[in-house]
Amino acid sequence: MRLQQLFLFALTKLIFTTTAFAQPAQGYFTSEAKTVYNNDNIIVSIKKYNPTEEEIKKATTPEKNAAMTYLQVPFAVTNASLFANSFESTLYCLDRSGNVKWSKLLGFSKNSTASPVAVDKDFIYAGEGLKEAGKVQLQKIDRNGTVIWSKNFDSLDNVNDILIAGNKVNALVSFEVSKKVIHADKTFSYNSYPIYFFLQLDIATGAVIKKEYQMMGNYLSSLGFINPYISSYQSYYLSKKDSAMYLSTLNQQSATTVSENMPKGISILNLIAGPSENHYLTFSKDNNYILFTDFYGKEKKYTSNLPVKISNTPFNRTALLQTDSDSMISIINAGADISVCYTDTTGKSDCSTKKNILKSLMAGAGLMGNKPYFITVTGRDKPGMPGKIELVYY
Repeated sequence: MRLQQLFLFALTKLIFTTTAFAQPAQGYFTSEAKTVYNNDNIIVSIKKYNPTEEEIKKATTPEKNAAMTYLQVPFAVTNASLFANSFESTLYCLDRSGNVKWSKLLGFSKNSTASPVAVDKDFIYAGEGLKEAGKVQLQKIDRNGTVIWSKNFDSLDNVNDILIAGNKVNALVSFEVSKKVIHADKTFSYNSYPIYFFLQLDIATGAVIKKEYQMMGNYLSSLGFINPYISSYQSYYLSKKDSAMYLSTLNQQSATTVSENMPKGISILNLIAGPSENHYLTFSKDNNYILFTDFYGKEKKYTSNLPVKISNTPFNRTALLQTDSDSMISIINAGADISVCYTDTTGKSDCSTKKNILKSLMAGAGLMGNKPYFITVTGRDKPGMPGKIELVYY
């Protein structure tokens, strides 16, 4: 009888512990996330702010004429910045119901944008700055959340993008500079921009293969080209509102404009690319969403007008995803509504819209096979209130 009681107690404790842990992630999250799907795990990279009780009190019951704090900033704001690397970057592994299986601290940053994350087979690769200024860390993590290796690098502020290619981990890392600019009227301002290095590590050990200063990339960065996107073990893209540039690490003297054939008045919303292809989701001055796609090696190039009746506003969110069969999926979010467009390799697009599918704006989007899913953060609709990460399927 005693043995049976002990067994029942242990079983009850196990069930209670598992149930207590199986819940959504909660915190003062930012509105931007990056997500990938891997072997029944949904991996989410997102940042959050950890306020003091006094900060929460001041946000929920603000004093008259008091300075605005981060907890009072509208949740939809992107590219927020805080001193002293005050954003905490966390990697969450979720089940299909959106409950946390495990979480891992990635690091800290002054920027609200989500840390880059990549998957290869059963392993996850991610990186972020550390609490100590001027240091970044890259990590290899297995599907259970165990760190296989971690590598620290000095004199850097940000891990901007990560791509796995063969037996190499490729990353764009950077530090920020600020240069004084004197204007014609004798006033001055400061131009701040990242200085990039292309970092390459051995996938098994994390040993450094190379770390190269990007001369042409940094020149373009000083001109306002941002949004770094690694496309292969030796190439990447930088873009801004109406222009995109292809850069090779083997050629530090020049770059290729790959958006030259796009009409004037086009704004690039999302860019994804591979070793021999690039794709852009854009918005035109005529209020149309247009997908531009170019598969170099396969000699396939098309422009597809997406029949979506959603106006582009500063609070809209968009994403561009690619299936294993090279179909493109364009996602457009406005408020609670989501439009999804499937474009085949001939440029034919089929779009649909679901109304009131989201409780909050889309923070990120990923693919489970050919099925899109969305990351949202609910609850952060009032100053000082925490949020909860939720999964939504289309």
